Amino acid sequence: MFERAIPTAINSDDYLFQDAQQHIENANRWVRNQFIGEDLYDGFEDLDSDIQSQLNFIVANKAFYDLIPSLDLILTPNGFGIVRTDNVAPASADRVKNLLERTYRNWSTQFEQLLVELLTSDKLLPRFRKSQVFKLLTDSLFITSSDLTIYAGIANATRQDLEKLAPKIAMCELTLKRNISVEYYEELLDKVRVNALTESDKMVLPQFKRTIGMDLQGNHHAVIGYMDSVMDFIEKNPDLYPTYIESNTYKNKSKQYFKNEKDSSGFFFGN
Repeated sequence: MFERAIPTAINSDDYLFQDAQQHIENANRWVRNQFIGEDLYDGFEDLDSDIQSQLNFIVANKAFYDLIPSLDLILTPNGFGIVRTDNVAPASADRVKNLLERTYRNWSTQFEQLLVELLTSDKLLPRFRKSQVFKLLTDSLFITSSDLTIYAGIANATRQDLEKLAPKIAMCELTLKRNISVEYYEELLDKVRVNALTESDKMVLPQFKRTIGMDLQGNHHAVIGYMDSVMDFIEKNPDLYPTYIESNTYKNKSKQYFKNEKDSSGFFFGN
């Protein structure tokens, strides 16, 4: 399994697999505790072969990623040394860096693909929701790094980019909540979590994500434009968005609009 997932490890000796064993065990614990949860992990043998292959790929690549920095190090009485052989030259720092980046991208890409598959599977989602970290993995409308690429213009974004930008994304979503109401935002996020988006939700979700992406880029004029457009659409279709229409956010906005109209020079009340 390890060699199939890690082409670089092909023809390696037994020492590599001995060194990798602890990292493989750690990667398995990470998959159980920080991803799929005990229910799916303990039921691994009952999962479809495709899901099993994806999990094996994630474990192998995460283990190898953690192993790479210490592959050529040995502990001697005088401290750490570097393994040297007569017929293999040490890899350059750039080659090792490229291998690290490629290995990270391999496992993080597969992780996000499986995350989406679990979220959209009627069979697996109920079991995935038992994971202790399920809500942490789905606490934003930007669930995968592809959202950064599509909506924020970050080319070849990775899971690492998503994690680094998580605080900024959270701040951008606060702005979104102020406009669409906390109630509708939470409802929308819950629907994403249970794969229950309605057609009306699907019409506005990309626009909400686009406002977040524009906000991340600091393009506040675009944020205002996109937000005005989508809120205008929602308010013209109240039957499709009852949660927002019934929220205090909308009621307060309507009161403010009424007050502004009343205070204008062209407003007349009664006789």
